[in-house]
Formats: sequence, structure tokens, C-alpha cells
Amino acid sequence: MHDKKPRKCEVFLCLKNNTESKGSQTQPAKSEALMKSKMISQNKDFDYNDQKYRLFISYNKQHSDLFQPLYYLDANTQSDVILQNNNETDGASILYVGIGYQDGVDPLVARAKDYTIPAEGEEYAQGGGAENFYQFISQCVIPWINSEFDIDTEK
Repeated sequence: MHDKKPRKCEVFLCLKNNTESKGSQTQPAKSEALMKSKMISQNKDFDYNDQKYRLFISYNKQHSDLFQPLYYLDANTQSDVILQNNNETDGASILYVGIGYQDGVDPLVARAKDYTIPAEGEEYAQGGGAENFYQFISQCVIPWINSEFDIDTEK
């Protein structure tokens, strides 16, 4: 039996306030540049501990190597930004995995629960779900991504 190297997992948290943005917060806007881009995109829905999550997965059509996953949060509003930046760099082997919420879920309420630890007080009653959110990522998202895509597990 050989020991596996610990695997690096990157999760980016975008804290842009989009409460005044127009349009749906449940689907990232598709700019004309992205529609003509070199990217393939797909979604995958999960129900976990009474929360409805959506993965926003994108990768370069011309990838020729094992994928290196890049996990990021707030995918409902940040996927366009992430993918536009990819079009300006050489991200051919990156598998972009955005974690967001399904249609009908208020992302501000859901993220307040998912991104906070338990705390006492009335103002914190709707939060405290960070441990469950971590379990969702580590036990559902990462294993599913590893089973569906050719992932470079050495990095």
C-alpha cells in the first residue's frame, strides 16, 4: 500500500454584492464573447441536507491533459467573470467548478447559512451551516467531479 500525497483543493469566495443587479441571480449571464468562446459548460444539481445546490462546470474544448479543478463559490453571479478571465489566459487544463444554488433558492439567504459557523443570538439564527456546506463539498462535489472527469490527482 502506498501513501497518497495530500491533494490541494482551491475554493475561491467572491464577495461581490449583487443585491441591485437586474436579471436572474440563478443563472450567470451569457455574454456574446462567452457564447463564441472556446469553453464547454454544463450544470449539475444536488440536493443535500435540505439545500438545493447547482454546480456550474466549464472547461476548454481543446484540453489535452488531465484537468486541474478550480472550485469557486457564488457561481450564480461570478461564473461570467471567472470564464472571461479564462479567455484572457491559458487555462486549457483547468476544470472550473462553481458552486451555487438552483433556481428558486434565494442565494443571499442560502449563502448566509452555508458560509457561517454556529453562533448564539437571534441575528445568527439563520446561519451556522458551514460544517454541512464543507461536508457537501468534500463528500459530494469533489468525489463526483473526480468520478466524472479526468482529474490530475497528483497536484
